[in-house]
Amino acid sequence: MESSDVYRLLSQYNEQELFYRDLFFSRKNSEKCRKLIESVSAFSRRQLIIPELQTESQRPSRFGDDFLDTKIHKNVYL
Repeated sequence: MESSDVYRLLSQYNEQELFYRDLFFSRKNSEKCRKLIESVSAFSRRQLIIPELQTESQRPSRFGDDFLDTKIHKNVYL
């Protein structure tokens, strides 16, 4: 695989990334934001984190202590 192929693959947005991009920009217009959220299927709502649809009890107050566990040493290679 050529480096240009890798770049092309990494620069493509998936469906969830497109939704979050659109949600970010739609928050400037409450009507547009509402329509975007309404357009999301029930199945997708279970897979996406949409703050406007979450109750206060569903929102994490902070990350758990194991979220940034510095004792785990892993490397990522491309």
